[in-house]
Amino acid sequence: MGFSTEIYDSALSTIRQLKAAAESEAKERHRVFCELCPEYAALENELTKTGSRLMCSIFDPSSDIDACVADLKKINDETQRKMRDLLSANGLPADYLEPKYHCSKCSDTGFVDGVNCSCLKSLMKKAAFERLNMSTPLGICTFDSFSLENYPAEAPGGLSPRKIMEKTYLRCRSYAENFSLSSPSLLLQGGVGLGKTHLSLAIAGKVIDKGFDVLYGSAQSFFNKIERERFGKAQSADDTLALLLSADLLVLDDLGSEFTTQFTVSVLYDILNTRLLAGKPTIISTNLNMEGIEQKYSERILSRIHGNYNRLQFVGKDMRFTLRRVKSEKN
Repeated sequence: MGFSTEIYDSALSTIRQLKAAAESEAKERHRVFCELCPEYAALENELTKTGSRLMCSIFDPSSDIDACVADLKKINDETQRKMRDLLSANGLPADYLEPKYHCSKCSDTGFVDGVNCSCLKSLMKKAAFERLNMSTPLGICTFDSFSLENYPAEAPGGLSPRKIMEKTYLRCRSYAENFSLSSPSLLLQGGVGLGKTHLSLAIAGKVIDKGFDVLYGSAQSFFNKIERERFGKAQSADDTLALLLSADLLVLDDLGSEFTTQFTVSVLYDILNTRLLAGKPTIISTNLNMEGIEQKYSERILSRIHGNYNRLQFVGKDMRFTLRRVKSEKN
């Protein structure tokens, strides 16, 4: 997976800050402990002298270097034992004065044997997710701000739109609250302005809060970005398609409103099929019915969705029109 230089530099800067913080905290623990236990500082001072003793032996033609090294090792081992005993006597572990790095693999350097460490890769991926989600109003569209009062309560000959939407709302909320990597994929279907975007955003926000990697965006914006990157029109080296394929949860909003080409159909199939094979849940919101999906895309894509997605119906009147009317009546 490729990332832009900006994302790489940002992640590496974060790693370096973590390393500096860990070492600064260790230095402060060392200072405080040496003040409380001067004997420890004295033993530490003894250790620093062994290096100069060894150098003196090396440059002394009459000395037995092997014997000197053996003696110094014995002295060092005993000194280190005493230092550990002092830590233990104060109720502290042997590594108390060592830096507590966030990553044990690379000690917060970002690299293992010259290769990017998994912690650096994780930070780059997180930064890329945050960049893609940057323009998404996750904080505005929540479950608490979703109102069933906007749906008609009348039910001539069946369940009212409000009752149907109450069930849809509860299923979406339960999905978000109980989300796991084995959660099913969802297909949110219904006309314009019926709350599909609101509830899909609410799910995304809740799942992000649970610590999962979530990508949310319109199908059009994702397809445009992938096309620019694929054909060298983008300024960055980001790999949006790879992020879409790897996200714990992908939310494709407003599928069907984009301008469809052979390229977008191919990309859509790749996304749906790859994520299904990997067992990764996806949420699709669309104004299209099943027949419309087949006509706009293909029978292959319809079969991927029809057999593998739980369908949630959105019914009622366009909420945006209703809200504008209520606002005008108040004025």
